[in-house]
Amino acid sequence: MRERRSPTPRAKLLGGELRKLRGERTLIEAGKVTGFSHATIKRYEDGDIAPIPERVATLLEGYGVSLDSPTARGLLVLARDIQNLAKGAAPPPGPPLFAALVELEQSAIAARIFEATLVPFLAQTEDYVRALFSLRHTEPDISERVQARLTRQRDILETRRIPVDLLVSEAALRYVVGGPRVWRGQLRRLLEIGEIRQVTVRVLPFAAGAAAAMATSCHILEYEGSLPAVVYFETRHGAGFVEQPDEAEIWKRDFQNLWDMSWAPAQSRDAIAATISERG
Repeated sequence: MRERRSPTPRAKLLGGELRKLRGERTLIEAGKVTGFSHATIKRYEDGDIAPIPERVATLLEGYGVSLDSPTARGLLVLARDIQNLAKGAAPPPGPPLFAALVELEQSAIAARIFEATLVPFLAQTEDYVRALFSLRHTEPDISERVQARLTRQRDILETRRIPVDLLVSEAALRYVVGGPRVWRGQLRRLLEIGEIRQVTVRVLPFAAGAAAAMATSCHILEYEGSLPAVVYFETRHGAGFVEQPDEAEIWKRDFQNLWDMSWAPAQSRDAIAATISERG
């Protein structure tokens, strides 16, 4: 009897997202609208086997999800990653859902980003990014990841210039990442980012209390027309997407509550400048 392999993290993530999209349908009902057996769908959802992109597309269409939607594009990217890894390709940079996030960013018309302990990626300097990646990676992987992040920044800030709200925790201002020189350069860059017309930077102070302490880092991406917002969240133990409109609305409301507790842009600029001055 052949030994059963444990599901890979990417296969489990893909399966979990497909299970959400099945909704209240039973496995039998899902089989009728997709053409797959209920046993096959269950194995896909459990991550025992990963469906190829074409089969993911069939499942999505059966569940009534447009293949042009952000959700579908993200899952198809994830399925392609799994397929390429099975063929021996190098894993893409970032967590398993990172490639899907990058794909979703490319068609968003607005973004709201909160980082609980770090400066948000859109405002990070090259030295700051390198210091972060150096904690867990080595060359040439570090340089590849740094360039990938800088490319994302240029695409959003310079090429497409979509409206962006960056919510920065006061804690992020005080963590000296990469040493004093890198840290000061990073805070100066944050001030520069705040001067970009389509970008609003606000600082969430320690005084926000438990709401700030318990908040989760997230990216909220908005799309044209009737397409729902997509939420991507990260914790120390993993990452995921929130696609269901009612759940996404909860995240959007929580973000707005934090935004309302944060300092206004002018006060935030003063706080960042003061932090630089007080540490020389």
